[in-house]
Amino acid sequence: MPRVRAVLGLLAALAALSACGAVAFLAYCVHRDRKRRGDPAFRRRLRDREHRLGVEHLSNALLVCGQPQELLKVFKHTLPPQVFEMLLRKIPLICQSPGRRGEKSRAVQVLEEIMAENFPNLAKEINL
Repeated sequence: MPRVRAVLGLLAALAALSACGAVAFLAYCVHRDRKRRGDPAFRRRLRDREHRLGVEHLSNALLVCGQPQELLKVFKHTLPPQVFEMLLRKIPLICQSPGRRGEKSRAVQVLEEIMAENFPNLAKEINL
């Protein structure tokens, strides 16, 4: 019987030690996460990634839109300037990708015209 109590006591101590280790590990994880989220460089990288993903979706919207010129005007007035600039730089990449049959779609032709008319300096810079 004393051996059983000793084994049970040892198991209880081991369980308590394991629980303390788990709590300490979770506390460390929370500490590192708060430190990472508070880092200005992390916030900047996260914001830049979100902007790139947003520009990707907006460029797809321009491709499927029936009136891309109107949509581009809305984007110009609603998006932050740096995001709008990213979108403008994305348009030539959209225009270069061929359609399903190899020819340019009507939306791509309209986007090329918009770039040449409204943003001639940028169109020349990116060889559109």
